Amino acid sequence: MLSTLGYIRSSLRKVRDEIRKQQKNLLNNLSDFNAANIGAGQYDSPVGWWSADQDTGFVIDKTMVRPLRDVSLDFAYCSMFLERIDDDVARNLFTEIARALKPGRVFRVVVPDFWLYLRKDREGDRAFLSPDASYTRTWQRLGVPVDMEHLLVAAISRIHNLPHVITHYPHRENLDANPPVVIYPFEERYAGYCCGPAPEMTTDAICGNLARGNDEEFLNWVFRETCDSQHQDGTFNSWHKSWWNLEKLKAFGHEAGFQKCEPSGFGESPFQCPPRIEPPAYRPLGL
Repeated sequence: MLSTLGYIRSSLRKVRDEIRKQQKNLLNNLSDFNAANIGAGQYDSPVGWWSADQDTGFVIDKTMVRPLRDVSLDFAYCSMFLERIDDDVARNLFTEIARALKPGRVFRVVVPDFWLYLRKDREGDRAFLSPDASYTRTWQRLGVPVDMEHLLVAAISRIHNLPHVITHYPHRENLDANPPVVIYPFEERYAGYCCGPAPEMTTDAICGNLARGNDEEFLNWVFRETCDSQHQDGTFNSWHKSWWNLEKLKAFGHEAGFQKCEPSGFGESPFQCPPRIEPPAYRPLGL
């Protein structure tokens, strides 16, 4: 009985959130956007924010013109998304945001700090690199060892070997659908599913590429092996594909017409974002 009541409460909360999201979308359709959240996924954004993502019905590519008026935005935000797209797509994204921003306004970007992951590997910090055990327990399905080398690779980029659709609504979950509709945590309940390093990357191969001492080349190797893995689900396209650091952000920003690029911390004035948009959990992982 208690589990049934919990399920009902969870479903009602999701329905309430969906109604609020539709109300926000209606208000946005009746007024102009003053901010943009690029790569927002299924996260809800405040009224006045344009949410751009495949999950919200907008596919971002290297030629698309964003439905935003010139010089119309007070703020633009992009978190944990640039690493999931190719550089040509990112170049177009920077150009379009520069076009839409008002003079003197800010495009705030958060990306994974891959150099932090590499440093933690060199320090032997297994606890930092270890993902949720529900992920690592799926690795055995493809014979992937849970050693430091593969923990590092998994922090950089992972395969998803079977198709699936994520939902936030418990009543919509259907593991028998094609593809299965799942709600987190689902990894161990989805028979045969694996989210982890590409099996083609052996411990010796990872050590050999690390030993060459060029971090950028190592990251590019991991991205290539992940993309080319025969176990990668072809319908899933949001694995990590590119690295970013401050120098690269500066180069892309300058090319797009931004005046300067400088680092800032989570919640740091004057670029604060609501916690729902910039989750505090990203603080130790992002750049």
